[in-house]
Amino acid sequence: MKPKGLAGRSAGVVVPFYDPDRMCGYDLRTKQRLGPERNTAFFALHLVRLGYVVAAVEAYPFNLLTPEEQKASKGGMGVWRDAASKLARLEPGWTGMGRLTHDTRLAADLLAADAQVDPARLAVMGHSLGGKMAFYAGCLDPRFKAIVASDFGLAWDSSNWGDAWYFGGKLQAMRAEGLSQEQLLAASPSPFFLIAGQYDSEATAGPLLAAARKTRELTGQPGGIEMFDHHSGHQPTWPALKAAYAWLAGRMDMPAPGFAHLDALAGEQVKAGK
Repeated sequence: MKPKGLAGRSAGVVVPFYDPDRMCGYDLRTKQRLGPERNTAFFALHLVRLGYVVAAVEAYPFNLLTPEEQKASKGGMGVWRDAASKLARLEPGWTGMGRLTHDTRLAADLLAADAQVDPARLAVMGHSLGGKMAFYAGCLDPRFKAIVASDFGLAWDSSNWGDAWYFGGKLQAMRAEGLSQEQLLAASPSPFFLIAGQYDSEATAGPLLAAARKTRELTGQPGGIEMFDHHSGHQPTWPALKAAYAWLAGRMDMPAPGFAHLDALAGEQVKAGK
C-alpha cells in the first residue's frame, strides 16, 4: 500500500498478520471496506494515510496449507493445528513462531526492495498475533529501526505461547533454561513501543520492560522502551494509537502526524455504535 501521489522515498512499515485484509481494512478480492467495528486494528490503512509505504502480506498458517488442505481442516482452529503438523513434518527443527518470524522478514525483503521505500527507515507494527510477529522479527532483524506491538502477551503466562503454532512443546524447555522474552528485547537495539490493554498490562508487562531497560542501560544499547496501557480490552484505543504513531514518526524521521483520518474512522465507529 502506498500513499497517493507519493514522490521520492518514504519510510516503510511491515504490518504482519495471517490475514492481510484485517490489517488493510478492505476485502482485498472485492475491494470492499470491512465493517467499522475493527477500525482501530486497521494499522496498514492508518499508516498509509500517514505517509508510509506498507507491506501487509499473507503469512503462516494460510500460506503453508493448500486451499484443499484448508478446506479439509476441522474445527475452529483446525487450520492452525494442521499447519503446525505440516510444518513439523517439513521442517522438524522449526517452531511456528520461527515460521511467523521468517514470513515477517520476507515481507521486509519485499518492502526494502521497493524503489519508493528508504531501506534505512523500516519499522514493524502488529496487533495480537501480529504483535508477536512484530516483536520477534523486530528484535531479531536489524533492518527494523522501530517496533510497535499491540497487546500480544509479553509474559509467557499472558498468552498461548505453548500452542503448537507458536512454540509448542519447546516452550517448557525454554522456560526451564530461564529464557524469557524481555531478554530478547534487552538484546535488541531497536526502540520498542508496547500498546497494552488486556493480555499486556502494567502488572504483567511493566516489570519485564523495566528489566529490559535496565539491561540496555548497562550494556549501552541505544533505543527507548515505552508502553501505553489503555486498560480497556484487547483492541487498541484511538489515544493509544495516536501516541504510538507520534512515537513512530519521531523514530522514522517522518512529519508529525495529523490525525484527521483516524478521527474520521473513530467517528464511523461511534455512528455504527461499535
